Amino acid sequence: MYLTSQISISLENARLFEQMKRAEADYREIFENASDGIYRTNQDGVFLTANPAMARIFGYSSSEELIKYINDVGKQHYVDPGRRQQVMDLIQQGFKVVDFEAEFFRKDGSIFWASLNVRPVYNENDELCFMEGFISDITEQKKQMQALHEENVLLRSKLKGNYRFGKIIGRSAGMQKIYELISKAASSNANVIIYGESGTGKELVAEAIHKMSDRKENPFVTINAGAVPETLMESEFFGYKKGAFTGATRDKRGLLHSADKGTLFLDELGEIDLNLQTKMLRAIEGGGFTPLGGLDVENSDFRVIAATNQDLKQRVKEGLMREDFFYRIHIIPIYLPPLRERKEDIPLLVEDFMQNYSASKKLPKITIAVMDVLTSYDWPGNVRELQNTLNRYVALGEVNFLGENAMVPNDDITNFVDSTRHEEIVLDQAVAKSEKMTIINALKNFQGHKIKTAAGLGISRTTLFNKMKKYRIQTIVGTKVRN
Repeated sequence: MYLTSQISISLENARLFEQMKRAEADYREIFENASDGIYRTNQDGVFLTANPAMARIFGYSSSEELIKYINDVGKQHYVDPGRRQQVMDLIQQGFKVVDFEAEFFRKDGSIFWASLNVRPVYNENDELCFMEGFISDITEQKKQMQALHEENVLLRSKLKGNYRFGKIIGRSAGMQKIYELISKAASSNANVIIYGESGTGKELVAEAIHKMSDRKENPFVTINAGAVPETLMESEFFGYKKGAFTGATRDKRGLLHSADKGTLFLDELGEIDLNLQTKMLRAIEGGGFTPLGGLDVENSDFRVIAATNQDLKQRVKEGLMREDFFYRIHIIPIYLPPLRERKEDIPLLVEDFMQNYSASKKLPKITIAVMDVLTSYDWPGNVRELQNTLNRYVALGEVNFLGENAMVPNDDITNFVDSTRHEEIVLDQAVAKSEKMTIINALKNFQGHKIKTAAGLGISRTTLFNKMKKYRIQTIVGTKVRN
């Protein structure tokens, strides 16, 4: 009986051993023939094992050569060595798996893009033994994405001369530059800061960048930092856990969670206090954040587009803004011109706003006298004030600036009754008047030099001559243009 039992155990062990051999052989075949790199390194970046695909990706002839010559993959092959330190920091924070993309040097010095998966392995004493994972060469995918970005920028750059860019209206030289900056910002993942007075359309620019970027299918989350009480700011951005404070009856996700894979638009950036700047900086740099009342570090992949009407450099000098936070946000600056500096766009804005009213509504007409008043005003409230003024004009039939009637001759103020006595301004006339003034101002700026003027306006010399003939703009004397 005992002998029979021993024979049975030996047969079972032999069967299990055979299964283990087959499993090991299957694993070895997968390991050797995988198209992706499979590796294991110690904490110092020394390869312990690597499959042939790993060696090929890094430009080595064999796994043995790779393991022999690479003493620290972080120092020898990372284009940005700081990326490896970021991964190690995340592992130290308790992340079980880290996925990221980075640039590497091959053995011959050429650069390639790779997608990495890193998993830390610990012993029974919870001590880090080594890291293992997968690596894929994504250089071709990156090239294709870059080509698409460049094509996108090229197509958008052809908008030069157009008067509409998404919801943004204007064809002045200043706005054409803004359109080009929007296109360039959209093709990048860098943070953007938009400067401009109140009412210049900073949020419209931010939204246009988002909608043209690779993040367009993901959330565009907005917050006006100046409208959030300081005591609620942290919970708004990072969220909170149940029980974090009185009234916190459930977990709540913050704005950073909501903006994951998308864009976070921070209006009134200068209103964020120093303490929150420190925490935001850590989140922006990939170090994660901790919800109010929470213990675990959480992460979100978001892009920041900020806006302000303040001088942020001055706030840095005054100690009201961290210098490192400023430079992390101030990567692509966009300066929006106030409406008083692009008055040639006013007729276009007026026409666009008026078209937004219901076709069934009887509207007052825009006469030359009314348009002259609108273009002569400096608009301290910018486009927002212009829109509000037109709303009052539609409702009351009079041009009214901040409660004061504009000086428009009574005979020229149009009412809701159609009349042939009033000279109505047609869009073409308004645009022509605006275009004529733009050309005259450009000629003055370039002292009558027609080639420079044409280049400054973004048109050919022939087009400039034709337009000068059309508008009877003849010669320039000193700083005066003769009509």
